[in-house]
Amino acid sequence: MGDEDKGTGEDTGLALPEEETREERRRRLLAGVVPLSQAIHDYKPIEWLIERIAPKGCLIILAGEPKRARKTLLTMGLSLDVAEGEEFLGQQVQKGLVFFGNLEDGYHRSVRRYYQFGVRAGPLAPENLHLLRHQGRLDYILEYIREFKPALCVLDPVVELELQTGVESENDAKEVARMLKLLRDVAQETGTVIIAVHHYNKSGDIRGSTAFRGSADGWWEIIYRRNKPRILRWTLRDGPEGEVDIDIQFDDDMVTVRAISEFRDEHSSGGGGRSNSGGSSNNGGGWSDRKLAVSESIRRLLESTDEAISRNEIARRVSSSRRTVTEILKQFEEDGVAKEVGDGWVYCPSTPELL
Repeated sequence: MGDEDKGTGEDTGLALPEEETREERRRRLLAGVVPLSQAIHDYKPIEWLIERIAPKGCLIILAGEPKRARKTLLTMGLSLDVAEGEEFLGQQVQKGLVFFGNLEDGYHRSVRRYYQFGVRAGPLAPENLHLLRHQGRLDYILEYIREFKPALCVLDPVVELELQTGVESENDAKEVARMLKLLRDVAQETGTVIIAVHHYNKSGDIRGSTAFRGSADGWWEIIYRRNKPRILRWTLRDGPEGEVDIDIQFDDDMVTVRAISEFRDEHSSGGGGRSNSGGSSNNGGGWSDRKLAVSESIRRLLESTDEAISRNEIARRVSSSRRTVTEILKQFEEDGVAKEVGDGWVYCPSTPELL
């Protein structure tokens, strides 16, 4: 080759390593790309941690009004469902390890809240739900995710991450994008779903730069409406937009998180998929279809263990209100299906009939 094939490559603005020919440069550059004709063989369908609303390996921003949206309670309920392989809002969940990082409330408040969800000491308490013991540093959290590859990681709230990554203004798109890229990269690398909890601004949108939407793989929003059900609304890069009416409340110091309507997305008009409604359709003048389904779930839960399960834990495990669970348990007791032992309930195997 002539001299024009060596040197600095001034015609392209690309400096060539010493002794590298143009042919060598071309091979080096081509090694970094894959023709689509070959790449298409690497196609893999989307894997879902939560069917329809949370693909694996994504960064999700969860936003809503401070305090009233109940964002932390939603993520705590979700974390239990993933750790135990239970359905979340009626959708199938893949069971896995969960890292719950409450960077604001701390360890002891998190433990108190899980107690309110019905978790009690004993063999039924999930071992694969890990809580931060101390104030978590982002470098530790990222190292943990890379090492253990949890199915789900919740980081609450985003402002604590901003402080640790030197974001001086959450309205600065470059600073916010740089921070979120750290999380997005580790999510894609490990397959972990990372949910970062953020707040609305006064105008009812995600607070701060538009990079919070643009740099994430998706976002969930809890829309609070006074005296009406909250709405969980989601938008994903790799899935349809959708929403569902949800109920998040304290009932005598017991927390419940449940769907109270069908999922609504671009594939359905006015609702579709599995119904989660607690509607009033009768079954021969008896319980509604929803209550019958809950009663069957309670029976299977009690059958699955010899340990007594508290009413609060039953309500959490079957995603129903404590009032409904109490009514079903009273009926079970009358029919000899279950009985109360101490502060929990056990199944009566001598009575195989449900009702």
